Amino acid sequence: MRKRHVKDQHLRLLIIGGYGTFGGRLAELLCREERLALAIAGRSKSAALAFCRALPPGAAREALEVNRDGDMAQRIEEINPHIVVDASGPFQAYGGDPYRVVKAALEPMGFAVAPRTSAASGCL
Repeated sequence: MRKRHVKDQHLRLLIIGGYGTFGGRLAELLCREERLALAIAGRSKSAALAFCRALPPGAAREALEVNRDGDMAQRIEEINPHIVVDASGPFQAYGGDPYRVVKAALEPMGFAVAPRTSAASGCL
């Protein structure tokens, strides 16, 4: 487990689906904050790069290719964000484990993600 310190550096925020409707809006709202480093990610690095270039100045930004069907734990570990937002949309296939991204983001920090016990609970 790597420690993630924020003091004297930018808060690194990974936005999966960062150039889509919801993720893009979030990035637009946060892009002027110079204390942030935005990792705009999605299935197309070229689309992420075009989106990053169109944002106004402020936050540091990086365009990344991230495919939720791949090894998310490894990819998140490589990117090493402080915060992960999965804004890839409700129409993406989550497969047999709809909490893969949540687990991949939390488990390296020592959090165990238990399966949902009730469909009505709305919580993990």
